[in-house]
Amino acid sequence: MTKPKKTQLVPTKSPGSFGSRPLRVTFYEDRAEVTRVATVELAAGSQWIHLSGVSAFLDDRSIQVRVLTAAKSEPTDEEGDGHKAAGVAVIAASARRQVLPAYVHAKGPIEELDTQLREAELARASAQARLTRANSRRTRLRALAATWCEGLSEIPRGAATDDLAAWRAAYDSTDAALAGAMDEWFEASRALSEADDAAALAQARLAVRRAEAPICDATVEVQLDAESAGRYELEFKYRVPCAMWRPEHLARLDFDEAAQIGRIELVTYATVWQATGERWDGVELAFSTARPSQAASPPLLQDDPIWSRKKTTDERKTVTIESRDVEVAAADVAGGHSQVAQMPGVDDGGEPLEYGSKARVDLPSTGAPFRVEIASIELEAKVERVLRPERSAVAHIRALATLTGDEPLLAGPIRIVRGGSMMGRTRLDFVAPGAAFELGFGPDDAIRVRRHEHRRREESTITGSQTIDFDTDLFLSNLSDQPQKLHVFERIPVSEIEGLKVTLVENDGFNVNEADGFLDLELELEPRATKKLNIEYELKAPSKMVLPF
Repeated sequence: MTKPKKTQLVPTKSPGSFGSRPLRVTFYEDRAEVTRVATVELAAGSQWIHLSGVSAFLDDRSIQVRVLTAAKSEPTDEEGDGHKAAGVAVIAASARRQVLPAYVHAKGPIEELDTQLREAELARASAQARLTRANSRRTRLRALAATWCEGLSEIPRGAATDDLAAWRAAYDSTDAALAGAMDEWFEASRALSEADDAAALAQARLAVRRAEAPICDATVEVQLDAESAGRYELEFKYRVPCAMWRPEHLARLDFDEAAQIGRIELVTYATVWQATGERWDGVELAFSTARPSQAASPPLLQDDPIWSRKKTTDERKTVTIESRDVEVAAADVAGGHSQVAQMPGVDDGGEPLEYGSKARVDLPSTGAPFRVEIASIELEAKVERVLRPERSAVAHIRALATLTGDEPLLAGPIRIVRGGSMMGRTRLDFVAPGAAFELGFGPDDAIRVRRHEHRRREESTITGSQTIDFDTDLFLSNLSDQPQKLHVFERIPVSEIEGLKVTLVENDGFNVNEADGFLDLELELEPRATKKLNIEYELKAPSKMVLPF
């Protein structure tokens, strides 16, 4: 009888798995591009390898792999499928993901918690036995006390005194024993409650330690064709969400009050957030304003219908006037000097920009904000105290500067520091190279103003025309011991309706911008001095106009 041959199972060789390390991360507005390198051992011929250390959120379509020469570790060809360097061709690349169950904690702490749970259960059993004994004694003494009461009730009323003394002594002994049993019962109950809590806590901790948390693991699979076996270095790139950056600024002002000249130190930071699951240690960071996710396509056109109707008889009899605030759009800051001939574009000025970190950094995947300094500049500025009585009762420090250099200032929040003290936060708009801009550096409490506005209305008896006189008084005060130079701003309404006339009667030395209705005056207040300014204007309208005042 021939014995059957034993079947031999030949294990299938799994693809080689190699670790990778991050080299460079480029942050975009809503994603990041990661560049990694890995050293791999290849056999001759076609093969698949796995590169670990990547996020499970990576974009499969963005994977790019290239081979670096083993000797110099420099790229020798462009990226792309099918390129060949150092005798190795990249055939294909894709992402592979799998969910692996894993204990949340190590085995050692689980064994320790098992011991703690057993000890807690033994302590609970001991406390339970103690409580049972205390409860039995308490029940027995209560029955003895009830028997004493029943026996005492059977003694005749005229019994001897010696008999009553014996009964009283027996009662005192029973009562003392019962009190001790009650104390022992309460103590046993407390011990049992504590043992129950300790056992429940140990059980909960053990349940947490024994819990399994699914781990989503991802690798990059690369198919390579090597002419000869050896060690090679690969570089691969991919894009991943859950990472973003925003610009942020810090402005410090130092100035000479007498000369009204100062210097502004502007430091630009890139505030980054990343929760990709990767830990980027010792990486070079770059920050780009490009938007790779947006496609350039014109917007869809929609109809914009315009409707018209005839006015009613009552509407033709009257003209209703509305008062509104209009923001005056200017291409330059008042008093500033611009070096550019035309207005720049929005955000990055129409041209994508890229900034780099000054050193390598460690960036963990916590989702918390992380600031990286990317630029700094010092600018000369004209510093003055600005007073706008209609908006605030105190003066504010304003600095006018012109951005020098070739790099713009991106729009973003800015922290204001004056004299070593944090004054607050505000927002900085986009500033192109060579453009003038202004920054506010907080209030100056030494300069105060009170603003009183008086209004007087008259109507003509015959024609019904309306006249409203506006009289504004400004009371300025310098509470400091130094003379202070001020720049005061006020405004008057500007008419856009034919027949409605606004006339400035008294301006008290203010410069008048008739097109926009702004008034400004530069003056100097002596120490501990006060000054009164007056602005008066009148508004005239025919009888058919309904005024908002």
